[in-house]
Amino acid sequence: MSSESVPLANAVSTSPSGNGSAIITNSTDAAATVNISSSNYSYTDTTTGEVVDGVAQPAFENNQAAANGGAIYNSGAASVITSTQDAQVRFEANIAGESGGAIANVNDATVAFAGGSDFISNQSGVDGGAIANKSIMSLGSEGKTTTFKENASSQHGGAIANLGSEQENIYPVLGIAGNTSFEANQAGGDGGAIYNNTAILSMEGVNNFSDNKAIGNGGAIASLNNNIGVIGDTTFSRNIAGANGGALSAADTT
Repeated sequence: MSSESVPLANAVSTSPSGNGSAIITNSTDAAATVNISSSNYSYTDTTTGEVVDGVAQPAFENNQAAANGGAIYNSGAASVITSTQDAQVRFEANIAGESGGAIANVNDATVAFAGGSDFISNQSGVDGGAIANKSIMSLGSEGKTTTFKENASSQHGGAIANLGSEQENIYPVLGIAGNTSFEANQAGGDGGAIYNNTAILSMEGVNNFSDNKAIGNGGAIASLNNNIGVIGDTTFSRNIAGANGGALSAADTT
């Protein structure tokens, strides 16, 4: 059985806010649920007569937003975006002018990916080269693979920015499970792979951080005013920080 992708590609945000391009949700009361899944296909090769069966995996490629969420902008307490366990969702070369090169999850919204995902070469002009989370998000599950590779942010969180604020009463929660790798992500500020500020970050399973770079603090992870829980096997190798903490930088600024 072969595997191919079905891309949502080359979308450019036309919303007045400049947020999102491929998927935009914004609901505080009526349920707005998007479920991302794989699909089976079957066709007969007209040359060989062979029946070809396969699985098409979802992909978001080359999407752009002037503001937040290059591919997906998820906002509001009634907005939920999920993926099925059999899905391996790919986000590649998406760009946000502000935060969340691939995904911005804000204003009490929920993202819950039960399957695997790949975030490759996404970029943001501010925080979170691949993901900016200011709400509730979970990625992966036991036996699933999540990859962050070569994502970049101009400021904090080359791959992920988990961003809270005591003044605004925002305390995000991000849970990562399964087999997760962060490779060659880069931040112009702090947190080459992950920037976690006034938020909760939980990591279970097998986690590998390699070759990530921060111009500021925390070559792999920069953590401010928050809680990080790591359960399982986590390795750090060849991560670089221009200031403090080649692998991990933690500080309390309150």
